[in-house]
Amino acid sequence: MLFRSWQVDVPYFHKETDSIHVDLGGGSAPRNPFQAGKLICADIKDWRDPTQTQNSEFLKIDLRNRLPFDDCSISSFSAFDVVEHVPRVELVDGLQTYPFIQLMSEIFRCLKPGGIFIALTPAFPHAAAFEHPTHINIISEGTIQYFVGVGSQALENGYESNCRFELVLQQWQRGAGPFESQEHLLFRKLIEGDSKTILYARLRIF
Repeated sequence: MLFRSWQVDVPYFHKETDSIHVDLGGGSAPRNPFQAGKLICADIKDWRDPTQTQNSEFLKIDLRNRLPFDDCSISSFSAFDVVEHVPRVELVDGLQTYPFIQLMSEIFRCLKPGGIFIALTPAFPHAAAFEHPTHINIISEGTIQYFVGVGSQALENGYESNCRFELVLQQWQRGAGPFESQEHLLFRKLIEGDSKTILYARLRIF
């Protein structure tokens, strides 16, 4: 499995040697931004590499389905340019489903207490949110609020959402970064020693 340095300098790393990071939609170049002890690449295409080591694993999965992980078993998730491809609404056997809401709930279910989910996505009102024909889930600054704190209550009834993330930082970025020193300090201050499940979102201009 091919590894590469993550594009954004993240000022936090897992301390546990048995930590597991899942990179959703990682393709042939999965990211391990928090330097977890084990990296799992989960993608709908088969990018399996026969040279992968015991510290890396590939899983071919459809993000519209239940994630193949136990409750509270994953240290962190990442989704780089992924969630914009996950449908908001689908009909399955004549029933209306909500794959994006279900994915967010699945990530929350699988994360350990204090676990981290970081997402980077092109977002409204910038053109990158619409330009690619496969962008079917348009994200805005307000979208994340439906998955954090009291805002998540709006999706509990009728949508089977169980998300109660804590949003520690949401910002616009142009290109791939990197962070400035002030953001380094903010991120470290909010993350270290916190037992809540974290959502750390970045919105991309292009």
